[in-house]
Amino acid sequence: MPAYLQWILILVGLAACLFLGFFIRRQLRILQEHRQLEAEQQTRTEANRAHAIESITVLARCILSDQVELSEGSIRIKVLLDAVDPSLHEQEPYAIFSKIYRETEHMPTHGARKQVDKRFLFKLDKQRWDLEEKYREQIIDASKAILEHSF
Repeated sequence: MPAYLQWILILVGLAACLFLGFFIRRQLRILQEHRQLEAEQQTRTEANRAHAIESITVLARCILSDQVELSEGSIRIKVLLDAVDPSLHEQEPYAIFSKIYRETEHMPTHGARKQVDKRFLFKLDKQRWDLEEKYREQIIDASKAILEHSF
């Protein structure tokens, strides 16, 4: 084999090694960035979960101290439980929050309430108040259980 061909093959081999070295370095940097993004996402997820748990306990306290209507507190707790631990919806005494949610989800909220006839709105409110009265003890018991539950 001629010497010039040996030198060409050596240079091609060196070029391939350099290319592979740069490629591996780039892939390692991408992997490191991906791991960092995953760690940041995990931190955000944990912070959101902690905030939701805190909100649930605050709502439970508000229900127990009559600072929020039973139906509103129940609906809010149900939505927050969806994010924290959906399996609690099926367990007693927490199932009442889902029950109140299901029985009031047809009722307009926020801006939609402003567009509904006041007489019809009063009928819906009456239904909601009847629900609150019917399930008052269960909601209070569930709120107490929420405060004792370790998430």
